[in-house]
Amino acid sequence: NEGLGTPAYTILPPGMPGYDESIGMPPYDPQAAREALAASAYADSLPEITLLEAGYASGEDDFTTAVLNMWEETLGVQVSVEYIDPLKMTEIARETPAHLVSYGWCADYPDPQNFLDVLFRAGSDFNVTHYDNPQVNALLEKANTTFDPAMRLTQYQQAERLILEDVAAIPLLRGERFVLVSDRLDGYQLAPIGVPIWDLVQLKP
Repeated sequence: NEGLGTPAYTILPPGMPGYDESIGMPPYDPQAAREALAASAYADSLPEITLLEAGYASGEDDFTTAVLNMWEETLGVQVSVEYIDPLKMTEIARETPAHLVSYGWCADYPDPQNFLDVLFRAGSDFNVTHYDNPQVNALLEKANTTFDPAMRLTQYQQAERLILEDVAAIPLLRGERFVLVSDRLDGYQLAPIGVPIWDLVQLKP
């Protein structure tokens, strides 16, 4: 829905250490996409594509419907949705063969490790796509054990670019958060991970 989110082009969100603002929107070239599909091994035998999504609904939400419609209209690719138990989303997605998984993430702490290593390192419990790039694994391992702050952020940024080049994930949307704040509060701000910065908050009498 309009106003409830902003387009996402990176895995790390704005405000997160290591966020790379130089990564912009991928070029939109439907003709090149159709030509690449026609030249691929799937040109004449495209398999049935399944998208796993958390929920119990019998129909897709507006956002999912819009994405799937665009793929079908632009590429002629049809995708079926399989709903799975939201309470067991990660476990089921990790163990169920599927081409696509609709998956959201909110950091537990403000560090790129909590995005890139947790979601994309081979063997991680939250790597639901089973993505495994030795170069990415090596960069993440280095970043996880590097003490130099600037160097480790550079290593995470290098890993993120490789992940995006491999299309291991397609960032789509960052949800907006709406908070009602009393006029007695001054300095109320949210940190990048969505929690208030209490040291800045003052309560007026």
